[in-house]
This record gives sequence, C-alpha cells and structure tokens, in this order.
Amino acid sequence: MSDLLDIAQRDASSALDSDYEIVDAVDDRQDEEDEEVNDVAEEEEEEEAEAEVEDEDSDEEAAADAAALAAFEEDDDEGDGEDEDGDSDEDAAADAAVRAAFGGDDDDDDEDDDEDNIGEEAEEQEEDSEIDEEEVDRLLQATVDDQVFDDDDDDDDDDDDDEGEQEPTQSLLDDSGHSTAKDLIGLALMILVGVPAVALTAVAFEYCPTTVGAGGGEEWFAEACAVVLERPMYACNVAFFVLMVTHWLFSLPLRSTWLIDPYWTIIPPMILNFYAFHPYATFTISRAVLVMALLYLWAIRLTYNYFRREEWHCGVREDWRFAEMRRKFGHNWWWISLPAAFLSQQVMLFTATMPLYVIMTSTRPLSPLDVCGAVVMLIGIVCEWQADVQLRDFMVHNAVRKTYGLPPRKVLNTGIWRYSRHPNYFGELCNWVGLALIGAAAGQFVPWGVVVMGALFFGPTLQLCEERMLRNEARREAYKHYMATTSAIIPWLPSSSSSSSSSAVGAAAAASSKIKVD
Repeated sequence: MSDLLDIAQRDASSALDSDYEIVDAVDDRQDEEDEEVNDVAEEEEEEEAEAEVEDEDSDEEAAADAAALAAFEEDDDEGDGEDEDGDSDEDAAADAAVRAAFGGDDDDDDEDDDEDNIGEEAEEQEEDSEIDEEEVDRLLQATVDDQVFDDDDDDDDDDDDDEGEQEPTQSLLDDSGHSTAKDLIGLALMILVGVPAVALTAVAFEYCPTTVGAGGGEEWFAEACAVVLERPMYACNVAFFVLMVTHWLFSLPLRSTWLIDPYWTIIPPMILNFYAFHPYATFTISRAVLVMALLYLWAIRLTYNYFRREEWHCGVREDWRFAEMRRKFGHNWWWISLPAAFLSQQVMLFTATMPLYVIMTSTRPLSPLDVCGAVVMLIGIVCEWQADVQLRDFMVHNAVRKTYGLPPRKVLNTGIWRYSRHPNYFGELCNWVGLALIGAAAGQFVPWGVVVMGALFFGPTLQLCEERMLRNEARREAYKHYMATTSAIIPWLPSSSSSSSSSAVGAAAAASSKIKVD
C-alpha cells in the first residue's frame, strides 16, 4: 500500500514539474512578445519624431522660398533690384575669392618670433610672393580701383617716405577733411615760396650785363652785378639761400615744413636753369640737352611719386623726421628748423649739383665718358622707379588685406627689395655719380656731391629709417632678419639666415638697442 502511495506521489510531483515547465515556457514566450511589441513601438515613435522634424524643415524652406519670391518680385517692380542683387553676389564672391587666396598666409602669422621661425616665414613669403602677385592682384584689381583705404598705423605707410614708401587711387593716409580748397591753397604756397629767389635771379640776369657794360648805376648794384656775372656759383648759392629762408618764413605760420619736400624734386632743375640761362654761359649743346633730359626725367619721377604718395594733395603732412624733431625740440624748433630742415637741404643739393656748373661752362665735345655717366644716371632712375612701384603695390596689398580682416605682410623683401633694403638710396647715388662722370667728361671731376650724399645715406638717414622700422614691435623680429640677410643699399644676393654674417647681425642688434621699448 505504501508503495502505491509513493508511486502516486512521484507521479503527482512529475506532473506538477511538467506544469511548471509549461508555465515557464509560456511566460518566456509572453516576455519575448512584449519586448517585440515595445521595440516596434519605439521604432514607430522615432519615425514619427523624424517625420515631425522633416515637416518643420519643409515649413521653414517653404517660408524662406516665399520670402525670397516676395523680395524678388519687389525688386523686379523697382526696376534696379536685379542689378543690385547681382552686385552683392559679385561682391560676396570676390570676398570669398580674396579670403581663399589670402588664407594660406594666416598660419605663418601665428608662429613664434624667434629667429628660426622668422627665417622660415621670410622664405615662405618669398616662395609665395609670385602666387600672391598673380592671383591676388588679379582678384582684387577691381576692388583696389574702387575702394578707399584709411590707414591707422603711421608706421605702415610712411616708414620709407624718403625712399619713395609710397600710389592708384586709394587713400593710404588719413587725409580726412582735406578739401580741394586746401589743395589750391597749398599749390599757391608752392608757387609763392619760389617767387623771391626767381625774381631776384631774373632781375640780375636782365639788368646786370647792361649795368656792368655801361659802367653806370649805383656802386653797390654794380658790385653785386659783377659778382653775379663773374662768379656764377656764388650767385647761385645766394639765390638758393634766399629760397631756403623764404621756405623757413612760410613754415613758421604753417607750423609745418612740408613745402621743402616737393621743392627737393625741382631745385636741381632750377639750378640747371640758372647756369643754362646765365648771361655768360657757354656750353656744348649736345651735352647740355643730354643732362637736361636726364635731370628733368629724375625730377618728374620724384615729383610724381611725391604727389602720388600724398594722394594728390598739398600740405597733408610733413616729413616724419622733421615731425619727430618738432616734438623733440618743442618751442625751440622755430629757430632750429632753419639750419636743420632748410639750410641742410642747401648744403646737400648745392654740392650734389656742382657738376652742372662745369657742364654749362664747357665747350668740350661729347665723349664716351658722357655716355657712361648718362647710363649710370638712367640706371639710377629706373632703379628708383621700380622701387617706388613695388613699394606702392606692397602698401596697397596690405591695405586690401586690412579691409578683409587679414594680417599684413610685415616686410617687403621681394623684387628689387630682395637685394637691397633701400634701393631708392642706391638709385639716388647712381644719379649723382653719373652726373659727376658727365662733369668729368666736360673738364673737371667734382666728387663732393657723391661724398655728401653717400655719407648721408650710409649714415644718419639709414640709421633713422631702420630705427623707425625696428620701433614697430609687430614686425621688429622680421625686420631684424631682413637686416641680417639683405644688403643695406648696394644690391647684392641675399644670404640665408643660417649663413648671415655676424656683422649684419651686429648691425641689427645695434640698431635695435637704440629703440626704447615701453
């Protein structure tokens, strides 16, 4: 009996276990079905959310299209709207093209200012300069011709006033408020300041020959006429002195020495005319015409560059060196300016033009030495012209970069500036060397002008200019590298940064040590 009970109990347990297994299987299946339902629900919710986003985008696009259509219809009714939209699109395309063209230069401006990085930057700038000239100038030609640029950094625009730094129609200097009336007044002052010296010379040339020949007139006038006729160089120097004193007197109420800048370009031709129209002048026509053509060409180039640099204005600013002296000497500048700004010009230009007296009093025939001197003068004029053009392009290039929010190039070291830091000084020296050679061909070699100009360019003028360049902290390191690798005046092949001479580095350090950094 007990055995039967045990068997029945085991059967019941087995049946119960089987039921539990069936229930567990059913439960598992139910869980799987619930998970599948949840997954399907989540997918449907995601699809609905994406559909809503797409609907919103479609609504925004439709609204934008409607607004654009309305604007287009409004512009079409006005008549000129299409042209304006086209101009805006062209401007936007030009901006994008400019930024793309300039974009490659931005990485270099974030480098450290140590010597190695400056050298790499200079080398990369030299490699990319041709690309910039070909691509950037082409892209920006229309922009450069139409826009006006205001420069807030004085160092960027007049660092090389004496070298010619500085033009198409952009305003690279701040000439706000400078009207046409002021230009006319400045032009009138330029004419008036020369009247006393010219009038004195004209009167002397007109009346002195008859006075001395007749032996009449006042004694003092007869003696003065004798000096004018017998000692032309002395008489020319007196007329020059009158011209400089007149400039000084004009500068006092104007509080500016700007008048001497344009006169620097025309004083040599004035001296040439003094000797050529002197009553006792005797000269070889061919030599006189050759010298007159070259000297007038030199003056035209320099005058053109001066007024282009000043944006065709008169009296906007004075030479930066005299402006610094004015600040330095303060109330004493009014009398210091006579020898510093004016009589110094007389010493330089009168000694430089001494060969003109020899040329205009010689009847020797033209010789190969004349041709040699003319070639040297022509080389100097061409060198200065190229330096002017390249410097102008550099300034306009940087002005354009500024308008597009791009960093400017720090140093001009391409073209002729790759071989000389001051090519205008070299060209100027060539001009006076050539004139001295023509004077030697006429009968007497007068080297004093070359000596004075050489001492000036290699001495204080060079030092002042480079100290001013180094005063600009943003490009000090780049210019130090430029000084260490590039000849100062006489064009020569640039040296690499690793093989630059110790003397050049020493010169850069000496000039830098003179700069007071706040």
